[in-house]
Amino acid sequence: MTVTTASCRDLFEGIKRQIVEKLEVICEQYYVQYCTLLGHYVTAIRDNVITRDRNQLMFDIASFEIGKFMETQRSRPEKQKEFQILVDIIHKSIGDKLNFL
Repeated sequence: MTVTTASCRDLFEGIKRQIVEKLEVICEQYYVQYCTLLGHYVTAIRDNVITRDRNQLMFDIASFEIGKFMETQRSRPEKQKEFQILVDIIHKSIGDKLNFL
């Protein structure tokens, strides 16, 4: 069963809102867990476990969260060193699969 983003618009908007509101706290308090989650998202997209065609909602959640992380890192140069390795891995692994990278 394919769950489209359109069929779960309210859920997706709620998830996006939570990510935006809590990203700073998540990065500060749950650094290891957050990096692990982003790593799983990157691996799943890179290995085509989740794709826009087959798993649209999951793909959109993962790509939104990766995108917000990347956007935050660009806007906070004082924190860039902490996450630079992860940023590099994301670019090398899935830069061609996500249009915002």
